[in-house]
Amino acid sequence: MRTLPSGLKKKSCPNKEIKSKATINALLADDGPYKLLEGTGLKLLPATKAMNFDLGRIKLHPDLSVADVLTEWAKFGMHSFVTYDNNNQPCIAVGRCYFDKAKNDSIINIIQQPDTIPTILFDYHVANNGLKLTSTGKAAGSLLTQKVYRVI
Repeated sequence: MRTLPSGLKKKSCPNKEIKSKATINALLADDGPYKLLEGTGLKLLPATKAMNFDLGRIKLHPDLSVADVLTEWAKFGMHSFVTYDNNNQPCIAVGRCYFDKAKNDSIINIIQQPDTIPTILFDYHVANNGLKLTSTGKAAGSLLTQKVYRVI
């Protein structure tokens, strides 16, 4: 999986300006007009394709790689990452970063993962891994009134 995203760095974008209604499907889907994922070994996750996000105006340039474009989208709250579909095929998932009251277009809903924070069980996650918990006392100069613990 580590080498899959490298294809995104090697693929250049076409010299194209989409003045309005540039969608994720148009840019990344196999049946879209721009096919930015073609030749990268990745495809668009079906759950992302079903959302068909409208990105508005997009300007692509051959100096940009597909990885550059996906990284730029993250600055505007549209995050992407490599995951696997139901057939265990590598895909790019794209979604908004809503974590509080996640909406349909949230990454949490797109990858169908629970939106709860995992519980860290001391006996299982810490004690069985040879780690230990030490008290450092109260945090100096802090507004904290409780002891601060450190896992080492």
